[in-house]
Amino acid sequence: MTQVQRTLAYLRSVEPAGATNADLARHLGTSHQTVYMLTQDLLRQGLIRGESQGRTWRFHAPQAPTAPTHAQEAAVAQSDQSATPAETNYPHVARWVQDFGWIEIGQDDFSHSMVRALDIGGLIWKGKPRYATLDAALQDLDQALQAWFKAEMRE
Repeated sequence: MTQVQRTLAYLRSVEPAGATNADLARHLGTSHQTVYMLTQDLLRQGLIRGESQGRTWRFHAPQAPTAPTHAQEAAVAQSDQSATPAETNYPHVARWVQDFGWIEIGQDDFSHSMVRALDIGGLIWKGKPRYATLDAALQDLDQALQAWFKAEMRE
C-alpha cells in the first residue's frame, strides 16, 4: 500500500473529525515535512479536502461522489467529442496522467515490469514483465487504474 493509499484510508477512518499533519505523520511514521508535501499534493489533485483552523490545517477524505448534474453530463459529452484516440482507448490512463500521477513504459534496471503507474507516494501498480504488444500493456494498465479509481475514489 502506497503512502497516498495509506493517507486516504486513514482519513476515511477518522471522518468526520479529519486529521492534522501531525496526526498523519504519527500514523504514517514519517516526518512532518514529508506529510506536508504529501497533503499539499493531494489537495492540488483534489484527492482530499482541507480546512484551516488558525495555523493548523485539518484534512478530510474526499466526499462521496454525487450524481452528475445535467450541465456536468453535457460538459463530459462535449469533452468526449474532442478526445484523442489515446484518451478514447485508455480513458483511465489519460485521467491518471492528467490529474494524479505518471506512468512509465519500458524495461529498466530497477523494475521487472514493462509498464508501471506511480504517484507522489511511489509505485501503485506494476504490470507483467512482457506483453505481446504495447496496446496489450496499455489495456492492462487502463484496467488496473480503473480498479484503483473504484477502490480509492469509490467510483
